Amino acid sequence: MKVVGLLLRFYRVVISPAVQAAFDVRCRYEETCSRYAERMMRERGFGRGVWLGLKRIAACNRLFAGRN
Repeated sequence: MKVVGLLLRFYRVVISPAVQAAFDVRCRYEETCSRYAERMMRERGFGRGVWLGLKRIAACNRLFAGRN
């Protein structure tokens, strides 16, 4: 679980700002998907938290038409 937490923090600190700058996109949720996934892993357990985080990322992904 610590490895996944570190990967989420790395994404939030390094990758997300680079993507935002390169493509001028912002997160549509007030609690970002990475923070949501971390919270769900703490509250619901590792497996369920990862699943819920992935579902939220899929719902937010702007590459797939039909998602709000």
